[in-house]
Amino acid sequence: MNKILEVKNLEVGFINNNTRSEVLKKIDFDLFENESLGIVGESGSGKSTIALSILKLLAQNSYAKGRVNFENVNLLALKEKELLSYRGKKIGMIFQDPLSSLNPTMKIFYQLKEAFVKEDKINLEKARLKALSLLDLVGIKNPMVRLMQYPHELSGGMRQRILIAIAIAASPKIIIADEPTSSLDATLQIQIANLLLEVKKKTKAGIIFISHDLALVSAICDRILVMYKGKIVEQGGVKELLTAPKHPYTQMLLNTIKALEEEKPLFLELKNHLEEKNGCPYLHRCICAKDICREKSPSLKSTKNHSVACHLTEEK
Repeated sequence: MNKILEVKNLEVGFINNNTRSEVLKKIDFDLFENESLGIVGESGSGKSTIALSILKLLAQNSYAKGRVNFENVNLLALKEKELLSYRGKKIGMIFQDPLSSLNPTMKIFYQLKEAFVKEDKINLEKARLKALSLLDLVGIKNPMVRLMQYPHELSGGMRQRILIAIAIAASPKIIIADEPTSSLDATLQIQIANLLLEVKKKTKAGIIFISHDLALVSAICDRILVMYKGKIVEQGGVKELLTAPKHPYTQMLLNTIKALEEEKPLFLELKNHLEEKNGCPYLHRCICAKDICREKSPSLKSTKNHSVACHLTEEK
């Protein structure tokens, strides 16, 4: 497979009142053509920050270091004007809240047209046919009617499909889906996930699928990155990661899913201590922690197609 994105030593933080707070710490990963890469972790782990960093959509008080290489260009080094040729055109983005992501004052047709029209002058009939084909691709019924409606006239599932249509309108090489199913019920979540797989199959685009739902990610992705407190603690192929998770945090996530499926009481080990600056970020939730875990933060070590950041794994 062809590598289409390379993220190396990505570090992101925010500056408030002259104080720096680091959110992402030395993030490394690749994305390949026609691949679905899942990024999972609980709220605050840094998943969405990765997505926003790729296209430099972070807040003004942020800073980012490292490299985000796409088509032999480091996107982090580009100016705002230079990024316009990448945003939406080569890298599409699907945000998690479809109602706030769509313009409430514009009909669906004009929002779709904006996504694939590069100049003001265009044959409206051709634009309409293109918009109809996009709606058909994302499985929207009565597309002629939907084109002339406003976002508030559509259901949540339809709005999310519209966002996907906008994201793929310019045939991008990469689609970033930032928790695209978080506001939908379980049935719609499965439909949207399957729709993204269909889009990948037809367009050969690489997909980055971000979610806190490990079960959903494992159903549609080829590889998974597990995030905790701004770090990748484990990554690998779906089958290997699900059947032989090596990091205690990944094991805890899988045990959580199993407990919920079996309707068993859920218990997570939490220790009420201050986090030690140089230790493992998972230290005070890990029931297996040893002295080295308090003294040194583990680095991500690779074995074939699997990587894990855990001192206990290194000992084994």
